[in-house]
Amino acid sequence: MRPLSVSRNDRIAPSGGKGKSRKGDSVMVIELRGALIEFWVGCRQWVDRFVGLFRRTGGKRGAGRRRPPSRLQRSIRRFGVGSSVSIVLFVLGLWIWHSGFLGRVAAEIEAAAAAVMTEAGLTVQQVTLIGRDLAPRQDLARAVGVKRGDPILFVDVDEIRERLEGIGWIRSATVVRELPRTIRVTIDERVPLARWQRDQRTVLIDAEGEEIASRGLEAFKHLPRVVGGGAENRAADLLALLAAEPRLFAMVRHATLIRQRRWDVGLEGGITVRLPEQDIPAAWRRLAKIDSKQRLLQRDLVAVDLRYGDRLVVRLTPKAAQARRELDRQT
Repeated sequence: MRPLSVSRNDRIAPSGGKGKSRKGDSVMVIELRGALIEFWVGCRQWVDRFVGLFRRTGGKRGAGRRRPPSRLQRSIRRFGVGSSVSIVLFVLGLWIWHSGFLGRVAAEIEAAAAAVMTEAGLTVQQVTLIGRDLAPRQDLARAVGVKRGDPILFVDVDEIRERLEGIGWIRSATVVRELPRTIRVTIDERVPLARWQRDQRTVLIDAEGEEIASRGLEAFKHLPRVVGGGAENRAADLLALLAAEPRLFAMVRHATLIRQRRWDVGLEGGITVRLPEQDIPAAWRRLAKIDSKQRLLQRDLVAVDLRYGDRLVVRLTPKAAQARRELDRQT
């Protein structure tokens, strides 16, 4: 387990200047309260006038007695009261939203909580990284993004995990808090398999054909290069077949996918081996056996064609071909 370096940061102190802010909020609350009271009184007067249109006085029961309100009157009254309350709440919510009152309250609560955690020692002091081999440390540190002294409970471990898994080198990541002061990061790196070239662009890929990186490929020149669209998804199977003959495989430098059907394999020295569409392992074994007996690949060859079953067709270099023609004329 190796610690991932994090930059130092000052301890978070409680935010100052609260008295002035609370005084301003109090004045706003008093003004809002007066406006709401006036609005409420006006709404009630409007409701009373509206309901009064439906009131009736009873003649048979005496001039001073009123009939109980009808169902319609009660419904209208309830509707008026409910509408008034809804309007008041809507106006209050709209004011709170546009004034930024909730944002200031949330900021004060967060600052107070940060101060409490700082006093309690619940701050990030160490980030431990497990599983790193080739992934650039600066990319990992940027993705983690925490500083020494940050409140540890405010660290969003899920967000850090998503940023880490957005790095091409990382297959998966786990981020956990180890209270009171440690963030532990565990990563599963992708293993480079080959360099994939398409349209003059070369990237590093793994066995699943996933792109790992497009920069800093100088350190991976020893890996074979696969060329062509779709080659990244079939490279792992091809290289596994070629690796069955270790001596030949050590000579492989690149492989080009031809019309999505077959491969041309380039060996060191500039020799191209044209593989058949079917039964690649048998053709590759045959070449290994012939080369072991006759040192075929040490001759002046341009290409070896394995596409014709048991036959093997070779193409000489121009210089070797000219020497061969002169020898044939002499004989």
